[in-house]
Amino acid sequence: MSQSPEPTTTKVSSALEETLDNDNDGDDDDIRSEPDDPVYDESQESFPAYPAFDPAIEAIRIRAELLVTRLDNSLGPFAAVNKDLGNMKTKSAEVMKPKPSKRIRFGLLGGTGAGKVI
Repeated sequence: MSQSPEPTTTKVSSALEETLDNDNDGDDDDIRSEPDDPVYDESQESFPAYPAFDPAIEAIRIRAELLVTRLDNSLGPFAAVNKDLGNMKTKSAEVMKPKPSKRIRFGLLGGTGAGKVI
């Protein structure tokens, strides 16, 4: 009868065993956990450094409106006497008229779930 070979066990080298033991020490150095980053909030973004985004722009607009109103009032008695002053009064009245707001239309393109947020 032929003998079947006995199962052999391969001896893992001591250096490999030590490496495996060190990797299983619970540190999980290779797995980096992400810090608890706060959720992005666009309201925290600062505006670009352009005059259109300057918070003082509204105060400047109000001041200019007051100056034009004073000019219009000052020109009142003299507008009929001088043609240039009459033109200035007409122009100041035009400037003070409320302007209709412009309607802006836009479209968003992209696949479903692509993050199209208005």
